Amino acid sequence: ESGSQRILDLYHKNITKDMIRKTFKSCKKKKISIVGTFLIGLPGEQKEDVLETIRFSKELGCDYASFNVPVARARTGLRQMAINSSLVGEKDLEADQSGAYGAIGTSFLSSDDIRRLKRKAEFEFYCRLSYIMIRIWKTKSFRELAINIKNGLSILGRQ
Repeated sequence: ESGSQRILDLYHKNITKDMIRKTFKSCKKKKISIVGTFLIGLPGEQKEDVLETIRFSKELGCDYASFNVPVARARTGLRQMAINSSLVGEKDLEADQSGAYGAIGTSFLSSDDIRRLKRKAEFEFYCRLSYIMIRIWKTKSFRELAINIKNGLSILGRQ
């Protein structure tokens, strides 16, 4: 969920970045496709934590990565934390899983900052020459190539 050890510890994930690295290395050795799922904008997160997550996502060498924002859904601990920190109002029930408009912000980052950092993460992960070359190399059909091109253009269009 995060490439910041500080955030992993803050949320009691009981995992280290080295444990994650070893798991990814083992999956690669067995030729298992890997999707990394990362959260950006957890309460308490600072810009440097997000930048560390972006760097970590690239270091891991995931086949794909999903960058998401936390959603403060009704009747959850995250929502109560967001209300207590004045990040959302008690009656603000709008939830947007994609983070297109519903990022809650943190004490250090506005919801706009989080959306910008999410786009930065997607761009930096998917628009690396090394990643593009690997995707081309692993492409098995014209249809798959077309899908990859369409997805790449979508990411470029969000910048």
